[in-house]
Amino acid sequence: MKFTSKITLLATIPVVLFILGLLASIGAQLNIQHEFDRYISNDQAVERGLTEMYAQGLQMGAGLAQHPA
Repeated sequence: MKFTSKITLLATIPVVLFILGLLASIGAQLNIQHEFDRYISNDQAVERGLTEMYAQGLQMGAGLAQHPA
């Protein structure tokens, strides 16, 4: 094997490993983004429901306070 072939091979291996690592990290980043978006949409739905329940509770309490039994 020629010296230039050995140098080329030794330079190619790290480049290939770097590209594989880069692709893996991009894939992981996309997965994290998808999971975060899903979490936020679920969390916002729960927050809206709790806010609505709280508002209804306040209205019920105000109604009971105005008309005692």
